Amino acid sequence: MLMPLGFLPGGVDVDRETMARTLDAVIKTWDWEAKIWGWDYPMVAMTAARLGRPDRAMEVLLRDGPNNRYLPNGFCPQAAGSRKYEIAAYLPANGAFLSAVAMMVAGWDGSKDRHPGIPKDGTWTVRAEGLRPLP
Repeated sequence: MLMPLGFLPGGVDVDRETMARTLDAVIKTWDWEAKIWGWDYPMVAMTAARLGRPDRAMEVLLRDGPNNRYLPNGFCPQAAGSRKYEIAAYLPANGAFLSAVAMMVAGWDGSKDRHPGIPKDGTWTVRAEGLRPLP
């Protein structure tokens, strides 16, 4: 429900006000401890960034949760139910995380600010090279 203005560029058919309400509802009502998979965090962050809410984008991307942790080898293991790790290497989370960071730093077609997905509160210093904006 957030992908049309998250990973995808949105286009003219996506109602940004509806997407903003959907984002707020997702953040408020989703079960972040048990029902969220690793790729959900970056997807929500990308939508927040495209809606001009970089503070929310960063908060969600880095939110502590059982399925938003990365091991030293880069794997994002997924815990589900009573098992410690149901999926030892959940690769969609890895790719989604890297895509979200790249988008938040390099922007997307039509974004005007430098590093549009990064909060402008002075707590972040960003250095990047070779990243291209997403569509």
